[in-house]
Amino acid sequence: MAAHPLLEDRDNAPRPLLTTPPAPVAPASSVARRGARWLLLLAASFVFGILVGLLLVVGNVRLPASLPLLPALVAILPLSWLHALGHELGHAAGARLVNFHVLIFAVGPLALQRKADGLRLERSHTSRYFGGYVSAVPAGSHDLRRRRLIVVAGGPIASVLLLVLASLAYNFALDRAPGLAAWLFLFAFVVFAAVVLTVIPYRRHGTWND
Repeated sequence: MAAHPLLEDRDNAPRPLLTTPPAPVAPASSVARRGARWLLLLAASFVFGILVGLLLVVGNVRLPASLPLLPALVAILPLSWLHALGHELGHAAGARLVNFHVLIFAVGPLALQRKADGLRLERSHTSRYFGGYVSAVPAGSHDLRRRRLIVVAGGPIASVLLLVLASLAYNFALDRAPGLAAWLFLFAFVVFAAVVLTVIPYRRHGTWND
């Protein structure tokens, strides 16, 4: 039985050289920016280590009983979420204070979004597993620059307050509950690291860090 002419034409058609287009080559400027960002991150990590050492030595900080390494490493992620929750609550509180409407409140892999039919808990599309973000829009345009500054400043202020509270709780629990003091020390360490490392500005998924 003879094959249909259309099928013959399809079989004899030239094959494409590539089944998928090649990945675009990143411009040299963007590669340089990423390299500079990593260098800044390494420099900030170095400065962070020096600051921690100075605080421990100059401040005569008493260290807690050591935590088991594996549980401490596993706990860093949920502790970073706990800090992100407090940080983003600071942004949300600042937004409410200056009459901004909060549309999205995201921490780690989850985002609480305001939809037309109410609030919905969804997966965060930015995949910021170690952080979070708040999306808010102003009600009115009066004094907009000052209001935006208040919204942006709410997060860092909340982080500093968390660091102060964790440090005070650590000092209080050091002799009374050494086990709890060790976890409080780790949490304060995570918050302090986040405060220092976020000093370096970077852009991801179209938004800047704070």
